[in-house]
Amino acid sequence: MSDTHTSKPVEMPFVSVVISSYNSALYIDQCIQSLLAQTYPHFEIIVVDCSSDDTFHLINSYGDPRIRAFRINERISPAQARNFAIEQSTGTYIALMDSDDYCDPNRLEAQLAHLARTGAWSAHAAGWCLNRLTGIRWIAEIHDPLVERQQTQFPTLLKAYSREALTRRLLEKSICEQADLCWWFTKGALRHASYRNPSIKGPGFFLLPGAQEPRIRVNYRSSEQLIIGHFGSLSQSRSLSDVIDALAEFLSSFPARRGYVKVHVYGSTLDKQSIKAIERNKVADSVVEHGRVEADRTTGLSGRQRINMMMQTCDYLLLLHGSDPSAVNTYPLNFTNTGGLGDQY
Repeated sequence: MSDTHTSKPVEMPFVSVVISSYNSALYIDQCIQSLLAQTYPHFEIIVVDCSSDDTFHLINSYGDPRIRAFRINERISPAQARNFAIEQSTGTYIALMDSDDYCDPNRLEAQLAHLARTGAWSAHAAGWCLNRLTGIRWIAEIHDPLVERQQTQFPTLLKAYSREALTRRLLEKSICEQADLCWWFTKGALRHASYRNPSIKGPGFFLLPGAQEPRIRVNYRSSEQLIIGHFGSLSQSRSLSDVIDALAEFLSSFPARRGYVKVHVYGSTLDKQSIKAIERNKVADSVVEHGRVEADRTTGLSGRQRINMMMQTCDYLLLLHGSDPSAVNTYPLNFTNTGGLGDQY
């Protein structure tokens, strides 16, 4: 028996690097070479050029399938060129690049690692920047709490400050004071944010998330194998370890069913507790790790559409509720031991 759980190749996010170019013949080679030397391999380069010099010819001379160049026969602004390039892009993420600039070889890898580490608050920071620079309406959906509290019964008592914690605290303050609209998925999360930011009473409100009917249908068919699916993140406080322990107990009582029950994990790598539970119970052959589900460039399906299809092929879906105090801010479910603040739903 294998000592490790089954792990399918983890899908990596595809990045579209967007470049607007005008008379950049002296610099475009250094720009593109720095991108082709990236340590992160899953990207495309889209160049929109309206030059009167030899730039377009130089771009096409590479013959690299990752590079796509578009010629515009009139002078347009960099913003117009970038917008056109974004319309042609196929990536999950967009990375902007100037034609007279170059980047370190680990640029894309470092940026993606930062996004994975910081989560949604990076998107909120981008929303703040766009609002300040362009005046566009800022609508913030607070899915995960920006500020984590030390104890549930003291909403204003924050965890020890780090640079990141301070940034998140200031970002929450900016959302509450400057966003045109902002909503939370639990009443508790909204209330706790309002303790810290009284001005939120204008744009802030609670919204119970719902679910739209899936646009893509898959004909569900049961089989001899029981498929249990988990979709989403895992952590020390939101682990599959209890599920794996229960699975091991079931297989111990019914050994003939081994191989007929599988737990498929999508959207996250396994947390340390789950990995230890797999090793401890010797059920590596019963857990399949898929990793993040990205858009499929062949079929044109988005990551969300593919997840929807995968969900419809499972016999059971797992919903895990976190065990730490911050979970009261995240999930619209009953949460016990909250010191009088358990009415977050």
